[in-house]
Amino acid sequence: MTSNKEQSKIQQPDINIGIVGHIDHGKTTLLQKLSGKWAAVHSEELKRGITIKLGYANVGIKKCKDCGALFTLGNKCPKCGSTNIETVREVSFVDAPGHEMLMASMLGGAAVIDAAILVVAANEPFPQPQTKEHFLALTAKGIKHLIIVQNKIDLVTEEQTLKNYND
Repeated sequence: MTSNKEQSKIQQPDINIGIVGHIDHGKTTLLQKLSGKWAAVHSEELKRGITIKLGYANVGIKKCKDCGALFTLGNKCPKCGSTNIETVREVSFVDAPGHEMLMASMLGGAAVIDAAILVVAANEPFPQPQTKEHFLALTAKGIKHLIIVQNKIDLVTEEQTLKNYND
């Protein structure tokens, strides 16, 4: 149980952002890079290496008061090294499963999100089946704010990255 003092430190998120896309396109890894938290924590997820349940991570978007840089991890500005920082926004990320058999879990997560990041792997043809399904589900749920992130560009040529981008 948390005390009243501890509860006063807990910030409610300003926005809930879903991370969605086809299985194995790097959604959970992207969330880990943004938040420092590995969201796939259930034993079956760890054993199989896929997201099965919705994962969550809360992140404070921080701003350096000296140089203006924005960042999420740490208490020291990665650009200028200053510790003169402030949290300007609280974000809650929802990591959704990408496997076709787990679409119901993804839709459950979509019920609470305000915006989404659609993760697309550059090393696979575009679009993959769940990429389309997740996009249609987000559209049906009325999610108007969508960022498309092309992941795994280090595994393909620049030409393939640009082809997938154009597709």
